[in-house]
Amino acid sequence: SLVDNSYLLSHGISKITINVEKFNYKFWQLKNMAGNLAFKNKILEINRLDAYTMKDKPIQSQGMVSLEDPKAIQFETTIWARNNTAEKLLDLFGPTFGNGLSGKLKSLKVTLKSKGNSWGEIKKSLGGRLMFKIDSGKINTTSLKYGVFNLFGFSEKSGDTPREPGNTVPFERIMGDFAIHDGIAETEKF
Repeated sequence: SLVDNSYLLSHGISKITINVEKFNYKFWQLKNMAGNLAFKNKILEINRLDAYTMKDKPIQSQGMVSLEDPKAIQFETTIWARNNTAEKLLDLFGPTFGNGLSGKLKSLKVTLKSKGNSWGEIKKSLGGRLMFKIDSGKINTTSLKYGVFNLFGFSEKSGDTPREPGNTVPFERIMGDFAIHDGIAETEKF
């Protein structure tokens, strides 16, 4: 209703250029962010949004959020990174993943799309693909699992999953290719 009742948002085109040193919102903790966005015909187009982390290359994204259907928000996004570090990628989520993963992030590509009027509906209709390759690092599956559960609001039991120290295990290479359909990620290549 905000879009429908606002002359500024329901007519014409708005363009935004972002270049901020610090951006914190909920679990997001971005140190440097730059990008270009446009709002027209009830669609927010994210032409390019880059999150920079100190000396690493940016983690880049583009996509759209549609407010055309008053009963459900629709979004699509693509996120990619090359020659970065796994630590910097997980740093984007603040302390959510703890020290769950380290290593050289050779490549990452995530494509997601969903539609819904609540976080629960959006999670259930989530579709897309996640592909990554990480070299020479350490993994703590307990911290990663806790982070995923915390980020998406899942739980193994009726209560929250407790954070336990878990074991950190070194690895030479981790590669994954996950397909996401109706909120469920599956893989035959991990």
